[in-house]
Amino acid sequence: MAAFHRDGHLFKVAVANVTLSTLRVDTSPHIDGRYLSELSGLSEESVLAHSVSGIGSRALLIRSIRSPLRDKRALKKTLPFQLEERIPVPLQEVFACPIRHRKEGVGKKDLVRVTYMIAPGSALADHVARAPVNPAYVSCVPIALVRFAEHAVTGVPERYVICHVGEEETELIVVQSGIPIRNAFVAGGTGLLRANREKYEHETGKAFFRLYDEEEENREIPLLFTGATEAWPAIEQRLPALGISFSRLTVRSEYQGNMREYAVAIGLAREAWSRDNRSVRFREANRLTHEQATFSLRRLKRSVLLFSGLLLLFLCFTNIAEYVREKNLKNAIREIATSSGQEINHPEKVLRATGIERKLALLQREIGGSRHVRPLPPPSINVTSLLTRLLAPFPDQAREVRIERFRYVLTNYREVAQAFPPERVPYEVRVEFVFACPSKEQARALYEDVLRWQGVAGHQEEVAWTHEENLSHLSFVLYE
Repeated sequence: MAAFHRDGHLFKVAVANVTLSTLRVDTSPHIDGRYLSELSGLSEESVLAHSVSGIGSRALLIRSIRSPLRDKRALKKTLPFQLEERIPVPLQEVFACPIRHRKEGVGKKDLVRVTYMIAPGSALADHVARAPVNPAYVSCVPIALVRFAEHAVTGVPERYVICHVGEEETELIVVQSGIPIRNAFVAGGTGLLRANREKYEHETGKAFFRLYDEEEENREIPLLFTGATEAWPAIEQRLPALGISFSRLTVRSEYQGNMREYAVAIGLAREAWSRDNRSVRFREANRLTHEQATFSLRRLKRSVLLFSGLLLLFLCFTNIAEYVREKNLKNAIREIATSSGQEINHPEKVLRATGIERKLALLQREIGGSRHVRPLPPPSINVTSLLTRLLAPFPDQAREVRIERFRYVLTNYREVAQAFPPERVPYEVRVEFVFACPSKEQARALYEDVLRWQGVAGHQEEVAWTHEENLSHLSFVLYE
């Protein structure tokens, strides 16, 4: 595990083994995979797969919400709506990690308290872009400082304040029951202290005063200093002037001296290996969180069940449709065999065949093999012969006649079931012929010629002809 934290122009680094029993810290102006590999003694690929960094309070919001709901699903659905009113940016543009407290109160009116660590998406993207190596995990500085305090302080109180001083910034964290509940940020650290001590003391005092609310008034604050030791005396001198009383927490011997300068890096290393309800993961690249994995597995199961159900329905409907089609075809074959007056050589063989295409092929062969079956005649009135008859009156002026529209609709014809009846089914064709002809007399001659056609002579009331501006429109019904 390799944790790093930017402190001004330097990086504070902490590397530890899986059990965190061995810990090494270092400060470097530049870090990369090779540097972390040499410091940890692990391969570059392995150390980068377990690298972690943390977003500071400059880009972090901490919001706490109390709700009477106890059901976890109900909390997940309602808390985001309550949270949206408490942040200055749209909820869709932030990453929010919830930490669920124990219940507050007694009896039926007890409340569930949830604290959210909120980072804007732009701040997270900028943090990752500015990181010297691509971190596998991105957590936050407040929870890292809490992890450090729980490991370094003897007798951690229920409520206390952490003051971390860096090169360019100072962070104040109020901790309640092991959870950061409020934070404050000062845009200045040891750099501002060296340049203007009075301004640094003033800005730090204002930040403490904002956290020192009425609930904590006249109460001694347990205070843990981390980061640069040179700034601690200035803060200790400023607090009594603001009426704030405090007591410094006792730190274990192994974390005395400059070890507390690496508090954020050490805390990030401990946070990366923690798997409890306080873990904060704004980004986790190399593996899913338990909740994400459970949700993904649940969604996969639902998708498989849904797909299986739809496939089963599709197969059922397909089989039913195939069964209905084969049944209808069998009925048609029986009807042809019994009522057409013709002979089918082996009707049972056709009925027992599997598949519609196989039945049709056998039916055609059995019918074709019968000596008494007459083939189905093609229509004697086809498009070619009809056009030839329509243009016959214009042998010399064929080039002057221009066909604008020719519509041929077969409105009555023989079907398969009508192939072998004793009575003959006539053909019926509806024709629409629009043509350009400079001579109205020749167009009329065509109209009068159509009236004498054999299939039209008995149905002259269905013939219509008009001629306007060299354009003739002729429609009729031709019977065979």
